[in-house]
Amino acid sequence: MKKLLPWLAFLCIFCLSLGAAEIVLRLVDYTPRGLLVPRFQTDTPGDLEPNLQARDAVNASLSYTLSSDDRGFRDGKARPAPPDTRPVRILCLGDSYTFGYGVDDPSTYPAQLQAMLAAARPDLAFDVMNAGYPRYGIDDEMSFFERKGRAIRPDLVILQFFLNDIQDMARERPFGLFLLDQSKPAPRGGLERALNHAELYRFAKKLRIAWAGEHPPQASEPARQVLLSGGPYRASLTEAQKRLVSTYEGIVSDDSLRELAPLWREYIEKVLALRAMVETAGGRFLFMIVPDADQLDNFRTAASRALVAPLVAQGVDVLDLTFAFLAQRFDHGTPLFLRDDPHCSPAGNAFIARRLADGLTFDGNRPRWTGGRLPVRDFAGLRAAGLRFDARRNAPVAVDDAHGILGENRQDNLALTPDGAFGLTRLAQADPARPGVLEVRAAPGCPAAVLDLTFRYSLPRPESTVTVFASQDGGPFVPVKRLARLGPVPGDGNETLAAFASIPLRPTPGLRVALRLELGAGASLLTETPGENRAAPRPFSLSFSPSLEAAAPPPAGATAPFAAPVPGDLFNTNTLSPGLSLAGLGGIERDTAGSWRWGLGPQSEVAFTLPEEAALTLDARLSNGIPDQEVVVLVNGQEKARLAGLPRQAWLAGGTDLRLAFIAKAGANSLVVRYGKWNGHGTEAPAGDASPYAVAFTRFVIEGLPLTPAEAK
Repeated sequence: MKKLLPWLAFLCIFCLSLGAAEIVLRLVDYTPRGLLVPRFQTDTPGDLEPNLQARDAVNASLSYTLSSDDRGFRDGKARPAPPDTRPVRILCLGDSYTFGYGVDDPSTYPAQLQAMLAAARPDLAFDVMNAGYPRYGIDDEMSFFERKGRAIRPDLVILQFFLNDIQDMARERPFGLFLLDQSKPAPRGGLERALNHAELYRFAKKLRIAWAGEHPPQASEPARQVLLSGGPYRASLTEAQKRLVSTYEGIVSDDSLRELAPLWREYIEKVLALRAMVETAGGRFLFMIVPDADQLDNFRTAASRALVAPLVAQGVDVLDLTFAFLAQRFDHGTPLFLRDDPHCSPAGNAFIARRLADGLTFDGNRPRWTGGRLPVRDFAGLRAAGLRFDARRNAPVAVDDAHGILGENRQDNLALTPDGAFGLTRLAQADPARPGVLEVRAAPGCPAAVLDLTFRYSLPRPESTVTVFASQDGGPFVPVKRLARLGPVPGDGNETLAAFASIPLRPTPGLRVALRLELGAGASLLTETPGENRAAPRPFSLSFSPSLEAAAPPPAGATAPFAAPVPGDLFNTNTLSPGLSLAGLGGIERDTAGSWRWGLGPQSEVAFTLPEEAALTLDARLSNGIPDQEVVVLVNGQEKARLAGLPRQAWLAGGTDLRLAFIAKAGANSLVVRYGKWNGHGTEAPAGDASPYAVAFTRFVIEGLPLTPAEAK
């Protein structure tokens, strides 16, 4: 017995040490630096190794935390389903844009979609699964659904497209299938599942992740090249095809629609095959296009032109975010992308999630996509033209007008000034005392439903403006965009800005459209000069697109040319009505989480004048950082809504929706939002900051606000 005592003592000390280490590790919660990689275990719904966390440092200024749940998906903290309730299962397939490269777990679009749906439909339970992974393509996504997706039995599958899908598909072996080849898929044993509950065991896995991050595993040279930059391209591709598919710029170029047509067709066939697999498993299917900043800044739409019409023709539900991103980036200034990386920021992911959440309806707990009711552009019928300006005649000249859509152009009080820095020409006011005017007329020769206008401009002074008016079929000019400074003028004020306007049209036979641009207070347009490379994006271009949806003929005697933008959107100063007067509201502020305007205590007020009585709707969303906040809305002195006992919410992540219909009278109107507490009143003000912040508005729109007579042209 005495011989056993030292061993028993050692065993007790060892067990106590393990217990102490377990407690310490649970308290410390060490997060290794590295990237979670697929393990392809056969008994987990997802491909990531379950219950792990790491911190990936993309570069010196960008690092983010990523974790996996117990099923092997990137963790979105799904809301537990009530007992005896089957959750609505939404499976998100895609690459790094779905995975959420560069953002923390709660900021990925699947995680934000989960939160938005749970808030909008508290009567339902939701399980949004993030099965995306960097560099995955259509072959990898089909493989995942075949291996695991069927067994999940999702109610909806969202397939996200990015340009790397075409690039990956063109290789001899797609990236995800290559990783699958290198692994040895097997189920987890019972012992491993039991040990996985111990922090010591997970700590050993974390050390393995950290070691792999600093010491990549040895691999053959061909395998190393696949991991770093992708495998070789198919031998069947021509040299021209390999050149185009090797860069994203080549994939979205106009040449790709011709040279890469076989790859685009192959991709469409595989999407249709995946759709069939999903529907056979009892689910619904949604295809989604996500662009990057380069596509937006240079108006490159090859992906939309190649994919949307063929998929819609086959009955596929499509959400093309290209044009929604364009409007959000240029009209609202939303930071959709990370500062030092092309992937979506938390705000960009939130925008994707919001468009999805707003477009989904539910038959019981069965999701159905209804968000594609805006005109879907028929790129097969696209009519486009660009303008350059001839300094010798001081007049606009059409270029790239293969369809002959441009008619007579007119300008008043404009002069051309060479800009040596960019090799372009600026078109600015000749007489600064009166506006410069450019009118462009076009007849697209087709029943176009949408006009997309892009141009580049400068606003050198705080009061500089560019206003765009449009007229259809000889009707009155209606303001569709107003560009103004949102902050101080940087440098000499001559930096180049980009503008985008998507103008809905009534698709009438013999359609005629006139655009009128007014430049004030030193504003200028950047124009092409003769001899410039015409393969470059046009500084001033028009694109007319018919709609894929059958357009109903206009009613007899109809005169409304098209729907003007909402003049009462307080986050879109490009279309904000000059008749609005604001008080107690801060300016538009932004960070990577999104955009907001502070509501300042004791109250915020929006005043406006109407020519006649009108039915309006306030559509607002506020983020509250003060416990037990109270918000009261008054219209013309009468209380219309009261929100009492608002809890403190996470910064811009949570929010309270406020939607209120009311009747505004003819003449002067006042909409007031009063606050029970604000910074320094009912709550302690931070040291050195006495600003009367009450709530942060992330949306504030007065819907139905008509144009005032002062705005009519």
